[in-house]
Amino acid sequence: MNSRKQKMTNEIKRKAIELGFSKIGIARSESLGKESSQLQEWLARGYHATMSWMERNVDKRTDPELILPNAKSVIVIAMNYYTPVEHSDDDKNGKISRYAWGDDYHEVLHQRLEQLLDYIKQQEATTIGKVYVDTGPVMEKIWAQRAGIGWEGKHTNVITKEYGSWVFLGVI
Repeated sequence: MNSRKQKMTNEIKRKAIELGFSKIGIARSESLGKESSQLQEWLARGYHATMSWMERNVDKRTDPELILPNAKSVIVIAMNYYTPVEHSDDDKNGKISRYAWGDDYHEVLHQRLEQLLDYIKQQEATTIGKVYVDTGPVMEKIWAQRAGIGWEGKHTNVITKEYGSWVFLGVI
């Protein structure tokens, strides 16, 4: 990697951490190979149940070039949402999953990813990008693995060395 590209990569990673993301990784944009076949098989078996939207844009899910022609990189962020606060033992109180505590993570991550994309555009004016947080035809978990964020656990979630699976994912 040339020194200009490495400097830019380092600056993007620094800015992502400054914006409150816990981890960031960058993968080369390319068509997904075996993952594409696995998705096709998964859909053919009907594992998506009533999530009919999963059948739409399959090609886009597996090839970033179909979302953004000439894409060079896929930037993936992870944000830790774990909190050590315990649920109440009082039977009169309901329990809500920790991921749903606080503001809607879709909005929080999207806003911060837009800030990161704006920063990148300030550094490199020719940059074009799109932001996704569970909102488009992007296989976030696959890209997180390719970008070095973590690996897929038996529960099919991404596990990070630092935070386990207590992370939200977002993609540029």
